[in-house]
Amino acid sequence: MFLLKLIVIFLVIFAISHLLGIILRRVLKTEKRKIRIHKPVNKTQKTVERVLLILFFIGLVIQTLDSVQIGGIPSLLITFIIVLNCYRAFMEWKYKKESKEHIITLSELVFFVIFMFLFFQLNIIDWLLA
Repeated sequence: MFLLKLIVIFLVIFAISHLLGIILRRVLKTEKRKIRIHKPVNKTQKTVERVLLILFFIGLVIQTLDSVQIGGIPSLLITFIIVLNCYRAFMEWKYKKESKEHIITLSELVFFVIFMFLFFQLNIIDWLLA
């Protein structure tokens, strides 16, 4: 039952996020992306994102090995997602201003932060386990 509830929550969140992206693209009159995979604007961004990913995995290993700090893994993941998306939005703003992709990236990030805040404030995990 836990897994089913979790899957339903993620499907609803994915649907809302996708709908938000569609609405923003129509309002901002930007082109629709064919796939949801992010494409870096240049080699520097690609390199920095790889370094961030490596640092995240190193932090994840350290958090996992330190059995006292297991609760830090969600905060590490949330921090990684926030830093990565802020960097992506900055690079899109700096190199692709006319596409307005940075507005969509920041909007999706704000949605994610609000969702995470509500997820932990409303104690959704306890509801899932009930």
